Amino acid sequence: MKEARAWAQAMERKKLIGELNSPEDSITVGEMLESYLDDVASKTDGSRWNTFRIFAFQRDPIAKLQLTKVITHNIQQWVSRRSSLPSERTGEPLKGATVNRELNLMSAAFTYAVGTRKWIKENPCHGVIRQPEGHGRDRDLLAQSEIQAICATAYTTDSDLKAISPRVGACFLFALETGMRSGQILRIRPKDYNPEDRTVFVSAWECQNLAPRRFVWNLTGTKHGSSPRRRVA
Repeated sequence: MKEARAWAQAMERKKLIGELNSPEDSITVGEMLESYLDDVASKTDGSRWNTFRIFAFQRDPIAKLQLTKVITHNIQQWVSRRSSLPSERTGEPLKGATVNRELNLMSAAFTYAVGTRKWIKENPCHGVIRQPEGHGRDRDLLAQSEIQAICATAYTTDSDLKAISPRVGACFLFALETGMRSGQILRIRPKDYNPEDRTVFVSAWECQNLAPRRFVWNLTGTKHGSSPRRRVA
């Protein structure tokens, strides 16, 4: 969090002195990433993950490169460097899917530089050879017995949800029933729930126009592990 606050303060200073509007030839990849984080990535459901990953990009040599000079080979070198580093959380080698997910974020930033800011003409991430990903899971994410065990820890003993554990259990079950993400669940307010037809409306920010969309999930008759009927308005 200290790093995030420091970034926000630095961005404000740069805005005041106009550094983010410097000529295209002088903009670095790091400055482009800062602008993308400020304008787009910090306003999405995955803002926390986006922020941490972009901070990691800033520590890589690619951040110092001149934006207009970056080519696909530079991005491929970043992929190789990132793949050789251990996971910050587990210390184990990074999985190909993780590197590819980070590459997706970097590609989105370069697309922003192409389309929104007009700083470059092409996205250098196009044509990069992605890392091979592991085989898909050969089992369900959670078996029925596992779902019941998780819910039984506290949720069933405190239906009023006065303590934290029951609330977490309720959110787990709600996410399981609806397929909703944590950010969407956290944005739900009492006014969003319609008890008559048992539907919940959740606003989700759109990256392009920042206008809230309305998602509707019909929760009637769902069971653990089943897919509820879902409407998008």
